[in-house]
Amino acid sequence: TLTPTPTRTLVPVPSLTSVPTLAKPPEDYPFDQLPGWIAHFDANFEVECGGVLCTYLSITRPDFSDDQALTDSAYGLPKVIKWSPDGRYIAYLFAVLGPSGGYQLSVYDLQAEKALLLTAEYLIAPSTISWSGDSHRLVVASLEEEITGEKLEIVDVTTKKTTALLSDP
Repeated sequence: TLTPTPTRTLVPVPSLTSVPTLAKPPEDYPFDQLPGWIAHFDANFEVECGGVLCTYLSITRPDFSDDQALTDSAYGLPKVIKWSPDGRYIAYLFAVLGPSGGYQLSVYDLQAEKALLLTAEYLIAPSTISWSGDSHRLVVASLEEEITGEKLEIVDVTTKKTTALLSDP
């Protein structure tokens, strides 16, 4: 009788590679090459914003080091956050809470280090945003069937001009 010879199965051993850290970039740093940052909203429980929940936009590294607050705290919730293709801007839809609240479209300019409100009036139920390839314009898609129907608009980041592409009430 033959007895089978046991076979050996190699088990891969995981290896950990540390995430490189980067000091604050110089003013002329090419932001489209800024590696490893994640944009997100944090809750601020130490500040009273006129309501229960105050949030602010911040960036951090994938290992949660070097967390940096970008905006002041505001009473509301983020809906969508998108980096521009060139890495200079972070666009975000923000739901302002309260009886007179609504949705706002803003961008944070990493080069100028300030937030810019792009919509003078509240948006009605925006569902998503997307950047143009040149990082100059945002496309805002909305769908609120009972109120406005489908809407597709382009917002110029520099001029804040809004152009309707589709409006189907």
